[in-house]
Amino acid sequence: EILLQSIDRDGTGIGYDTDLIRAVTSVVSIPVIACGGVGIYAHYVEGVRAGAAAVAAANIWHFKELSDRGGKRSLRQAGVNIRY
Repeated sequence: EILLQSIDRDGTGIGYDTDLIRAVTSVVSIPVIACGGVGIYAHYVEGVRAGAAAVAAANIWHFKELSDRGGKRSLRQAGVNIRY
């Protein structure tokens, strides 16, 4: 696995660097975990749709009153297969 963290987006809340995710996932055959930039649940879906095998976040949990269940629910509603 590759943990792909966009330092430029880390802590910004503007979403993953989907261009970077697409560029990396198009040339590697191992799973990529996207990290850096999540501000809303929909960003998780954007990361998966850009090609990430998994998504990660940190600041969204430190500075917003959101739950991990809400994030998983958002992914599930978008049709993304997730583990519980």
